[in-house]
Amino acid sequence: MPTLAQWMETYLSEVASAKVRPSTLHRYREEVEHHIGPMLGRHRLDKLTPAHLTSFYRDRVTVRSVGSVRRMHANLRRALNVAVRWQLIHSNPAALVEPPSLPHVEVRPYSLAQARRFLKAVEGLRLEARWLIGIALGLRLHDLRHTAESVLLAQGVPARVVMEILGHSQISVTLNIYAHVAPEVAREAAARLEGALWSGE
Repeated sequence: MPTLAQWMETYLSEVASAKVRPSTLHRYREEVEHHIGPMLGRHRLDKLTPAHLTSFYRDRVTVRSVGSVRRMHANLRRALNVAVRWQLIHSNPAALVEPPSLPHVEVRPYSLAQARRFLKAVEGLRLEARWLIGIALGLRLHDLRHTAESVLLAQGVPARVVMEILGHSQISVTLNIYAHVAPEVAREAAARLEGALWSGE
């Protein structure tokens, strides 16, 4: 029975090398060499437990980003899935472990008035075109995607159209992740409701 270090080398050489880009394979090898191997590599595959992995993740988040540790988890999970398919082990311990959660970051997109002020402020700057495209289409910068969505929704563009423009895979991404209603949109909705209900009086 191979150790995890031996198996990771087999997996990377015989399986991953045929499926991923060279740069990705290089990153996988660095993860194994600097993190997975030194801390978990000595364990035989059939003796590797969810507790080992949980301890490893807890230790690694003290020296690496949560995103990096989540990538290591994904790498281990894929490698151990192949070990199960090759009948080296009966179950995948990585499938029984939750990787560390990404911290929730509250997004505060620009309001329409703020977006206009921002565009006025960058007028004439060397990167003005980049900012215009960023706000108009939600490209490149994360906060500008939220701003583009907020502006589009504030202008009454249907959520499904916003989803298509911003490239979301599902409408739920548009509605759930970006569920920030700008104050002016809420005020306008209230004014429309008031007008519809009491305008004839």
